[in-house]
Amino acid sequence: MLHEPVMQQLAKLGLRGAADALARLPFNEDVFEALALLLDAESLQRDSTAQARRLRLARLGQIAHPADVDLRTCVGSAKHAGTSCSV
Repeated sequence: MLHEPVMQQLAKLGLRGAADALARLPFNEDVFEALALLLDAESLQRDSTAQARRLRLARLGQIAHPADVDLRTCVGSAKHAGTSCSV
């Protein structure tokens, strides 16, 4: 595991103090690998929570999941202009 991606992810998550402290520690591959897994899990959790909040605040008329959206159908001017809108 590379040192720099872990440091960047710590900074992205707002953990600059932890990134600075980790930079001062001697490099240990096992520690960085475990930390990378923890940071990935935290990042996914934050992204999931943010998406759930956005969906809740959108006050959609129907309950839907983004995977349920059919992007193969033509919408708007593409249908009337005779252009192909297949995916």
